[in-house]
Amino acid sequence: MTDANLVTGRLDSESIPAIFGKSGKEPLHTELARQGFAPIAKEVGASIEEVAEAFLDVANEQMANAIKEITIKKGYDPKEHILCAFGGAGGQHAVAVARKLGIERIYIHRHSGIFSAVGIAYAQVSENRFKVIEKPLIELDEAWFADLPEGERSLFLRYRGTNTTIEVSTRDPVRE
Repeated sequence: MTDANLVTGRLDSESIPAIFGKSGKEPLHTELARQGFAPIAKEVGASIEEVAEAFLDVANEQMANAIKEITIKKGYDPKEHILCAFGGAGGQHAVAVARKLGIERIYIHRHSGIFSAVGIAYAQVSENRFKVIEKPLIELDEAWFADLPEGERSLFLRYRGTNTTIEVSTRDPVRE
């Protein structure tokens, strides 16, 4: 999205610190971003800017859909609320996302660009490990869990020929 925002002029490469590339000291390069979109633009017969806009539109649609997922499902109409933008690029996408949702007001806090970083700093550290074993349940035993740490374990089971899983805790309710 950074490249798309750069190509469409939403980002000024001169005002962004030189923290990119393998060395971590390179600036953003608008021309390199344009080169990345060029093959797609050629293939679809559009300008580089149009392709970059399409990428942004898809990203904005995904953000709007994520908001719909957590509002409409719970009975809330996003149109009746204010969109609060956060994250480093929140302000670049807020208007487009709000339009897709029919939201008329946007709030962008002065520290919105660091909210994600602050959240990460205060987040509880946890670890989830997964091991995929495509075997009939009858063939499983404790040996399959030997390399996983102790703790709450679950099996995600599915009927043969389906993709839908059902989570089943492996804790023995009799022992607890």
